[in-house]
Amino acid sequence: MAEYLLAEVLEGQPDEVRGLLLRTSLLERVSGPLADTLTGGTGGERVLLELEAANAFVISVDAARTWFRYHHMFADLLQA
Repeated sequence: MAEYLLAEVLEGQPDEVRGLLLRTSLLERVSGPLADTLTGGTGGERVLLELEAANAFVISVDAARTWFRYHHMFADLLQA
């Protein structure tokens, strides 16, 4: 399963997205502005929304879709 996640989800992402995922994987939940602060970039909210829409193991945790969490198995892989 880990090989699939690496090959199909993480390695297929642009550097910007991989960096965001890796830098925010330790958090229980993340928002776009928080991701931007941690990465020093912009567009974190857009990236999180796109990953959620693509069913890429990113899940919205509020009705406004401003806070997200990673599927626990995906988060564990990112942290490793």
